[in-house]
Amino acid sequence: MFAGLSCTAHLSPRELDIKENIVLSLQNIKPVAIRAKLVGSKDRVLPLAGADVIINEDEFTEVLVEQLIDTLQNNNVPVVPESDRLIEIQVARVSLQPDRTIYCVIDFNRKLGNGDFYGFQSRSKSWNFKTACEDALKNTVTDILHNQDTIKYLKGG
Repeated sequence: MFAGLSCTAHLSPRELDIKENIVLSLQNIKPVAIRAKLVGSKDRVLPLAGADVIINEDEFTEVLVEQLIDTLQNNNVPVVPESDRLIEIQVARVSLQPDRTIYCVIDFNRKLGNGDFYGFQSRSKSWNFKTACEDALKNTVTDILHNQDTIKYLKGG
């Protein structure tokens, strides 16, 4: 009776509520530039419980960079695009993993201007895949800004 019916949802990170007041205890920070390193991804379709979810990692990268800039500026860290102190961010992969709940997993890379490169993974779970991805993006911002190498770099070390 319902053969051939499918549902498609576009998971746009711009529609997620990821604004969060992250308080950093950073003082005497030199100006920093935050840049997106895009992977050139196209929309990708992920099957999820009878539906198709469309994801684009470059969109996630852009939103993550915007949130990092906002968070740093809200904590009085000067973000200056032409600064020689550079942090590059790249979301390499977003995946949805159904279990009893749905996990949103974000694999991302952080490269500091001193050459320090590191891959991270943030994840969150919820009954709703959008909520899971909202929380995973929030976790990603927190993970980057609380990483000891990132803090050391921001302080000039």
